[in-house]
Amino acid sequence: MGPRRRLAAFALGMFVFGGIVSVVVAFSVLPEGDRVFTVSSQTELTESRVITEPGYILQSLSAESRGGLTVVEWHDSAFGPMAERTGSYITLYVDGAAQASSLRGGFQGEFEEAPAGLRWAGNLPPGRHRFEVKLDRVDSGFAVPYAADGSIGVDNLTVTEYPAADS
Repeated sequence: MGPRRRLAAFALGMFVFGGIVSVVVAFSVLPEGDRVFTVSSQTELTESRVITEPGYILQSLSAESRGGLTVVEWHDSAFGPMAERTGSYITLYVDGAAQASSLRGGFQGEFEEAPAGLRWAGNLPPGRHRFEVKLDRVDSGFAVPYAADGSIGVDNLTVTEYPAADS
């Protein structure tokens, strides 16, 4: 094993050790009511996912909640219209109810891909919840995410729950 490999192995070991120590400290020092909980789902695509019909679920996840302020964020690295003068609605559903939406579109179609996202904050009761991001309207088609020539497109859905104010 050469010096570079030994250095890389040492760095990786320290990174893993540091992560383990931080988790142990956080869970032993902070009472459960003061912890911030996060769950995330990320999809990496090397080819465009071309969507031409409404109702397509872009990303979803289920998570258990203790109840309280919850922030949901969805991000797409390169949302790309596939035709001129086209539009779409991206909607975040929490337990089947629409909570936030975003309008995306383009005038030229080609070379108009850009990051897209949604963010919602609200109080949720304790229990299991389902979070879905859907493409509710699609005029002519979108590449979600746009990925070509070896590039990687990324979709990410993150749910963060903050401690209640009275804890």
